[in-house]
Amino acid sequence: MQTDLFRKGPSGQQLKDRALKRFEELEQAWLATARVRMLELLQDGAVEVSADDVWRFCPPPADCHPSVMGPIFRCGLFRQAGWKASTRPSAHARTIRTYVLKEER
Repeated sequence: MQTDLFRKGPSGQQLKDRALKRFEELEQAWLATARVRMLELLQDGAVEVSADDVWRFCPPPADCHPSVMGPIFRCGLFRQAGWKASTRPSAHARTIRTYVLKEER
């Protein structure tokens, strides 16, 4: 049987969502710790937080890919505030998102 040439596989967004969901399941403890630390920074007066702050105050497990920062801020507690250049040398000033606490409505 010939494969359907018009049938598409998962989109890039679907693949990303699956990977982040799996990471959320595998690293629950670290994600919870990182979220609490980011909340503490904001409650203690930080204007915004970013992946740079996670790397500084609560680095990910050594065997994790650096792109695992996403789930920390996708939990409904934070909202994107803007963008900035990363200050980590290994990030080569790549643009990263900044976050603030989500206002309650």
